[in-house]
Amino acid sequence: MDAQNSKPPANCTNSPKKRPRPPFMRWITPILIFAVIVSFIFGFLVCLLHPWNLFDSQVIGLVDYTPSAISTVETTSDSNDKTILTVSTVESIISNTSDLITTKYLYKDADTYENVRKWIAGWDMPLSKYELVFTYSGSIGLGIDMSKIICSVDNNKKEILITLPEIEIKSNEIDESSFEYPIEKKEIFSKNEIGDFVDLISALKKQHQESTLNDETIVNNAKANAKNVILSFLNASTSTTGYQVVFAD
Repeated sequence: MDAQNSKPPANCTNSPKKRPRPPFMRWITPILIFAVIVSFIFGFLVCLLHPWNLFDSQVIGLVDYTPSAISTVETTSDSNDKTILTVSTVESIISNTSDLITTKYLYKDADTYENVRKWIAGWDMPLSKYELVFTYSGSIGLGIDMSKIICSVDNNKKEILITLPEIEIKSNEIDESSFEYPIEKKEIFSKNEIGDFVDLISALKKQHQESTLNDETIVNNAKANAKNVILSFLNASTSTTGYQVVFAD
């Protein structure tokens, strides 16, 4: 038989046979996935045990009225390693604010405004009297000037002696929108208006300022609150630990 007419068997092909994968190659992908999962879990546990400060938070407060903000004043020591509290240290603790409002007094009052038109030579014009009864509200803040506090220290007795200044008016306000006029009396030639409202407000403020300072109950309450605030300042400082605060009468 001629070689050109011979045919290969039907089950024979020209492509090479595919070699089987080694057994260990089947485990590479699962092992890698397992390693990634273990690394993620380990990193998560580390973050829980040792958190990072990724975001810095800042608490904003009123330094003048926050005793904890003044608790880092240093003291001095003598040769025997005995802690000595100085007057300058105490002053630096309690003088973080110059004005301290300790009591706010709210009030509602009534008053009368009168006005008479003037005639020749300053005489009152007949039938020109104007009378207005009004009510209003306001508030007065009482406190002390912290820079006027006198203090001394007795390191042997472990005492801090504080002498407070007089109670002062620190704020005096009248709400102009609170004015009401329940009674109005007028005559034929009356000038039906309040002359100078600014002067009226100023006179009312002065009136309430004087009456408030003459009220022993309000003043004593303001003084007691001032003592409590100063005590909170001193007790919050580590420099005054073991010292007793005494207020002079």
